[in-house]
Amino acid sequence: MPVPDPAAVSANAYAIAYRLLGDRSAAHAAVGIATSRLQATGAFEHPDWLARLAGAVVAESVGPAAAGVSPADSDPTGEGLRVALRRRLASASDEERVAAALHHLAGYPIDQVAGFMGRTPQDADRLAAALAPPPGISYRELGDPELIGAGPSRPTRPLIPLRLSTVLSTIAVLALVFGASRCVGPRPRLGPAPERAPVVVSRDVASRGSVGCSLPPQAPGVYASTAEPTGAAEAGGAVPFRLAVPVPAAPTPPSGDDQAGSGREPDPTGVGAPAAVPRPLLVAVADADSTADGFATSSGLESAGLEAGDLVVTVAPVAYGTVAAVDAVAAVLDTASRQLCVDRNRVTVAGLGTGGQTATAVACRRPAEVAVVVAVGGASMSQTCELSPAVSLLMRWAADDQVLPPAGGYGPQAVPPSPDAAPLPPSPAGQVTRHWARAIGAGEPTRSMSPDGAAVEEARTAAGSTVRWVTTPAGGHAWTGDDTAESLTFAASHARSTG
Repeated sequence: MPVPDPAAVSANAYAIAYRLLGDRSAAHAAVGIATSRLQATGAFEHPDWLARLAGAVVAESVGPAAAGVSPADSDPTGEGLRVALRRRLASASDEERVAAALHHLAGYPIDQVAGFMGRTPQDADRLAAALAPPPGISYRELGDPELIGAGPSRPTRPLIPLRLSTVLSTIAVLALVFGASRCVGPRPRLGPAPERAPVVVSRDVASRGSVGCSLPPQAPGVYASTAEPTGAAEAGGAVPFRLAVPVPAAPTPPSGDDQAGSGREPDPTGVGAPAAVPRPLLVAVADADSTADGFATSSGLESAGLEAGDLVVTVAPVAYGTVAAVDAVAAVLDTASRQLCVDRNRVTVAGLGTGGQTATAVACRRPAEVAVVVAVGGASMSQTCELSPAVSLLMRWAADDQVLPPAGGYGPQAVPPSPDAAPLPPSPAGQVTRHWARAIGAGEPTRSMSPDGAAVEEARTAAGSTVRWVTTPAGGHAWTGDDTAESLTFAASHARSTG
């Protein structure tokens, strides 16, 4: 389909960003980053481009851009309302964000919002109502005065069609968008989406050793270790984790000159000592209020992983369900790759509840380093998530989960993190399945029932990358023995080779 008019893109994006931030510089930055990411993935070629744009701009406006708001330049009118709205959006589902932004911030009628989202008007109204303004208040009055006029009584309308004054203003905004995009990478372009990194997905792909394979092999056993985080988690200090190393197996003889691809690294001593052998890495992320030791024992992941010959790392981030938790797990991944002989084609991140939210978010941030994600009773995926190379995902959920229900949001038994802690939005499982399938280049998920009564939705690429969502009739919010068995089987079957 034809790509949208850049002026329409800019006008809609800026209107949403400014109403959330009240700061022109921060709004321009949010628009630039959001549009550049969508352009890089070809999102503007899809019929739902406006819904994707709204979600991407909200994600930037409640996250990095909000931290860049300058008190000296920001609009003091309605600042308390903006802060409250940003906090509400930070914990909303992706679809609630889109509906609220299009209806309450951009001014589109509900029936048009439904069309943009591919939902019924009733669904769109329900989603937008989750973030309705207080009685007598209109979020659209928070717009840039130069675009909407000075008085709050001025009638507000949807941004398309555009008035002449708005068109002239958005031309200037568009120039700033492209300027901002230069700060975050190559200048974006409208056109075909870049090709996804080619992958081969199979149980039998060759091993690819990490830099830690140049070190002597780690002796088998269970250890306590730490990783040094960066980003949002840095303020919390070192990240403790539990490391379990399996008993070494017989080494695989080298094949030709490519020893890294054979499953064996060169002898680091030069005197005939055994070299480290790349092993699959399983990173298990505990749920809120759980410890690494407790989750390693209760889930059975550590013992089962060791029996399969995997390196098993268990971590319980202090700032569960937040961006800081993603930083913490990313730091653990980096540390494991540097200090251990990890098979980089067989790295799995698995988690329960908020650990599942963290695991999915880690894959969105580090797709080149994670081959498989397993999320049980919790997931978080923004509309800007890019999964190239493709990452396979297994989600398992109980229909009666009262902590993080499969429909998204927080259940009655949940204890959400503080809005000030940059929480990961608890995404609906069905939405994650569809978005993940689209992000890895798979088709529309198909539905089926398993013999044990579980509902299954699955999509698969031609190369074998898979997203699978399994919903059991009951089980509550817990990690079961079936979750462990299915996780290890899925991970072993979806080893991924890139290039």
